[in-house]
This record gives sequence, structure tokens and C-alpha cells, in this order.
Amino acid sequence: MSLTGSLVPRPVATRIAVTSGKGGVGKTSLAVNLAVAMSRLGHQVGLVDADFALGSVDVFLGLTPELHLGAVLSGARSISEVMLTGPSGIRVIPAGSGVRDLVSLDTARWSRMVDAMNDAGRDLDFLLFDTAPGIGDTVLDTIGLADYAVVITSFEPSAVVDAYAMIKLISANDATDWRGRQCRARRRRSQPGVPSDLDGRRAVPESHAQLRRLRARGPHAS
Repeated sequence: MSLTGSLVPRPVATRIAVTSGKGGVGKTSLAVNLAVAMSRLGHQVGLVDADFALGSVDVFLGLTPELHLGAVLSGARSISEVMLTGPSGIRVIPAGSGVRDLVSLDTARWSRMVDAMNDAGRDLDFLLFDTAPGIGDTVLDTIGLADYAVVITSFEPSAVVDAYAMIKLISANDATDWRGRQCRARRRRSQPGVPSDLDGRRAVPESHAQLRRLRARGPHAS
């Protein structure tokens, strides 16, 4: 997949899910900046706030949406009616904030979600999903809509363990190609006990020894 190749519009957008497992590792920040960077390369890019009930993409971008994805999932609005234009021309689909009905999607709402993403991707080259943290059904189902998954983590042991679990779940689904990335904080590049095989395209094997080493490490000050 090239981000600097032909700018001829694609018939269907390439979908990329940006996910993590643990919250607070920089997932939304990366998703927003990735969308803007891809747009500046000349692509038509959409960014879906897929943390349906606790969205924050609009806050990151300084947008004030009047409608959000919940209106689409309820059948009240079309996806084009809730899209906003963000920095560098990215198309933003905001989520709700504190909307209980969107914590877990029923069959009807999920069906509308699938249709809405198909509609949104018709005029785009790339469609990015900024998923909610965790490994709940809604998160995994959203990742299942994507062509690629980018798993974000930090060097915090709990974040690595959660990303490790997420990668194993994604790897079990052949429909999705994942990419592992470690977001650098103010720490050295590697630490004892952090799995070194989180980079690349390989499935991460079960390793109880690695998980025990990570859990045995106590909390530490930054």
C-alpha cells in the first residue's frame, strides 16, 4: 500500500483501524495526525470517531458538531449529513459523548453502521477508524470492518499486555492485516520484559512467561 502513489480516486476507500487495547497511549492523536498527513499527500481521507459513546476526535480538532454518528445509527440522518470538514480537508465523522445507547450497538444499529461506512467510502481514498480502547465486541467488530489494523502501545507494562492481547485477537481474524507500533514516551527504546516481536506482520505467539514478567514489574514513576 503506497501513500504517495497514484492519486486517481479509488472505487472503494482503503479502511484502516487505529486501535490500542489500553487507553491513554496516543491512539487518537496518531489517528488524527495520520489522517491529516495522508490528506496533505493529496488523498481524500475520512476519519471516523469509532468510540461511539465517548468520542473525542472533534475535541482534538477543535470542531463543534451539531450532529454525530448516533443520528446515523438511529436512522435519523445520512452519513453525509453528519460529516464535517477538518484540517487539510479531512472528512470527520464525529461520535457522541456520554450517549448510553451507543455503548453497545444492537443489530439494527450495526447494520446501519456497515451501510454508512460503505456510503462514506465511495468518495474517499482512505477511511480511518479511531476505535474505543479495550477489546469489547463493538471494538472488535469495528476492526473487522477494516482492511488494516494499526495497534498502538506505549512502554507501560499494562499497555504492552493489552496490546499483546489485542494483536492476538486481530491475528485470529484473517480478514484484517495488522501493523504493530510502539509509541515512544520519555524512555529508552527497549526495556526488559517488553516483547520484541510486536513489530512487523507476524502473529504474536502465546507467551505466558512474557506476560508473567510484565505483570511482576511494579509501578514506576515517569
